[in-house]
Amino acid sequence: MAERFLADMNSAGSSRHFIESSFTQVSLNREPAAERARQFDRLKSLSGGFKALDWRPQGERMIEVLAASNRGNRYAKFVLFTSSKEPGKIADIFVLPERDPARAAADQFPTTAVTDKDIVRLVRRRLDALAAEGSFSGAILIARRDDVLVREARGFANESWQIANRADTKFHIASIPKMWTAVVVMKLVEEGKLSLDDLLSKWVTSYPHPQAAAKITLRQLLQHRAGLGGWDVRQLRTPLTSSETVATMTAEPSEPDQGFAYSNAGYVLLGDAVEKASGLTYEQLVEKFVFRPAGMNGSGFWPVTAIINNRATGYFRPADDPLGFGPKFSNEQNLGYAGNASGGAYSTVDDLFAFHRALASGRLLKPETVKMMVDNSVEFSGAPRPMRYGLGLRLENCAGVPTLGHSGGGANSGVSSATYATLDGSWTIVVLGNTDPMPEQVAIDVCELVHRH
Repeated sequence: MAERFLADMNSAGSSRHFIESSFTQVSLNREPAAERARQFDRLKSLSGGFKALDWRPQGERMIEVLAASNRGNRYAKFVLFTSSKEPGKIADIFVLPERDPARAAADQFPTTAVTDKDIVRLVRRRLDALAAEGSFSGAILIARRDDVLVREARGFANESWQIANRADTKFHIASIPKMWTAVVVMKLVEEGKLSLDDLLSKWVTSYPHPQAAAKITLRQLLQHRAGLGGWDVRQLRTPLTSSETVATMTAEPSEPDQGFAYSNAGYVLLGDAVEKASGLTYEQLVEKFVFRPAGMNGSGFWPVTAIINNRATGYFRPADDPLGFGPKFSNEQNLGYAGNASGGAYSTVDDLFAFHRALASGRLLKPETVKMMVDNSVEFSGAPRPMRYGLGLRLENCAGVPTLGHSGGGANSGVSSATYATLDGSWTIVVLGNTDPMPEQVAIDVCELVHRH
């Protein structure tokens, strides 16, 4: 299938026939063939096609193809997912910018054990190289327990005015606040105000799909197993007011517990449920159960139109120019009105470090509650790397060491951020970026590096 895709990328005609014959019906329903063909055709025009440099199978249904453009000296990583339900069909394709392999090799992290001084030196070298190439803009924090080894920033918070990012700059963090929502839910569970096995219908009576609400549990919502349709919160241009808004922007729910399907809508409904169970607004609950006990003073759910000191603007490449042949664009018009229980808040590397330390130390939840959040996990299907999803936590291994955390943003969003913390709290890595998608890749690489310590 990857060979057919590369052949199409090097063909002179439109990609529409290839897309219609090669993609699953679910994928075509999600994004019409004509729109995807428009993006592919423009990419072919800009790049002049591609030469494959490396093929990297990632499990049974995913392959990564590293390729060089025939024009413009660009490199791409094509990530292809095949379907288990429609064998031989493509479920999705991601087109991600990649570094020049020679430059990447020059600052490759070692695969042997390193010292703290090595970590600082190697990370700074990588950040300097990426910033010089224009592929990293953001802030990073690396800590061993409470001791911070690296706390630095590169790039610009505002490119028009050439205002540099700082270590305390506030970045849009997309889906990372799903962890905060999960903490709120679990705190209310600890207090006996709700149960993970409560039905959605008990708390959200206004949801206009009563038959679905009578089957969906809060646990299924936390794990993205509720059968809710996909939803892009960036479509919202006004404050999110109710679960009715969610219903109008999602398809008819399918049967719950039929597998993992990432859903922003599910977390918005969780926000509605915790408000009903507590009598407080979602923002008040996060302040009470997350921000205040963790000591997080630089985070908030500010509207995109608000004037906020030291807030970074995000910059993205459009979907039909993911490799940056043309200019970048501000993502302000693509963001939702304000953050909510599914994400969209702003935060700093210091605050997210404080969050992970508070979670590890028992200041947010009892240790047995956090263990429950980790142990109740399912396969994160469709993820770019093998991982699982617990109760609001993304679970991965770094150099064989289990970690918890979350990511936010991705390609064509102007947001790329991730957090990783070991289950025993010994290491925390936070990388927040206002470009895509290199900051999250930096977080992955650093996580691997420190766990070879």
